[in-house]
Amino acid sequence: MEEFVEISRSGIVETKKSVKRIVFDVISWSFLIFIAVYFIFDAFLPNKTVYYFGLKGYTVQSESMVGIYNKNDIVFVTTPNYGTLEVGDIITYETFAAERIGSGDNYSVRTTKIVNTHYLAEIDVDVNGEMNYKTMCYANFHNAKETWTSGDFDKYHDIKGNEILLRQDKILGRAIFSIPWLGNVNEVFQTVLGDRIFVLLIFSDIIIYSILFDMLWTDYRDSRIDDSIIVIKDNGLENEVDEDQKD
Repeated sequence: MEEFVEISRSGIVETKKSVKRIVFDVISWSFLIFIAVYFIFDAFLPNKTVYYFGLKGYTVQSESMVGIYNKNDIVFVTTPNYGTLEVGDIITYETFAAERIGSGDNYSVRTTKIVNTHYLAEIDVDVNGEMNYKTMCYANFHNAKETWTSGDFDKYHDIKGNEILLRQDKILGRAIFSIPWLGNVNEVFQTVLGDRIFVLLIFSDIIIYSILFDMLWTDYRDSRIDDSIIVIKDNGLENEVDEDQKD
């Protein structure tokens, strides 16, 4: 004698949820959260990003390194290991550009914080055992070393415009690779993400909308599945039929 048994299809679907989907969700959310944290951190502490994430990109703003980097390339730097830095490495450092305004004794000095990526040309140790670094642009560094003069080296200034030495605390990273012309895209993001509050809002919105989309998609997918199925038991054999096939 045939016996009809109704069971829940949704329960079967739930128990058969793909492991690949779970792995994909975990990876996707992990990546999204990482990117959000990275950009938020970079908006508030830009010069510390490389120390916590191990990598940071800087846009080449000038043509001082043409020959290896062009303007609007993105140069990616990693956390500097000061014990292994050597002449010939390309380092990224921060300093101030000093501009003298006026003439004679009636002048003022205007400073602007800048970030440069240049060749490490010399490493010195002072009487106190502190390391001093000297850098050069591409053209000067590739001249014969015996022709180098003090004017070939970069100059470094503090916020008041006083000339200083380049110390370890001003070195932001060591260049490891670059991507040509990506800086054009980065400029757009820098403009948009320059407002820190906007950075927080945009990533908060992305996460909220992602959660809502996932919830709505799950509801829609489940609504397309019949709520139940009928299993016909006949002489110990089971045959599955759809609900709409039952008389």
